[in-house]
Amino acid sequence: MLNFGKKMIISLSVVTAIALSSSANSQTTNEKQELSKAKSVLDAYTNVALASYSETLDNAKALKIAIDKFAKNPTKTKQIFR
Repeated sequence: MLNFGKKMIISLSVVTAIALSSSANSQTTNEKQELSKAKSVLDAYTNVALASYSETLDNAKALKIAIDKFAKNPTKTKQIFR
């Protein structure tokens, strides 16, 4: 039969192992939460950039169409600026 000292050491070892595994699990959970937050921030910036570039591309295409239309049939106007 185990003596009291050995029982205490085994008990403390088990408690320590459980505590460390809980800490490791919560650290993993915290890391997952941080990665999830970082991903959502990155997704938000990506969406903003995509919307901005898409709008800029649409405006550039509309400007090209307007310039091409004007170039085919230019009009005379007075020069306002000197």
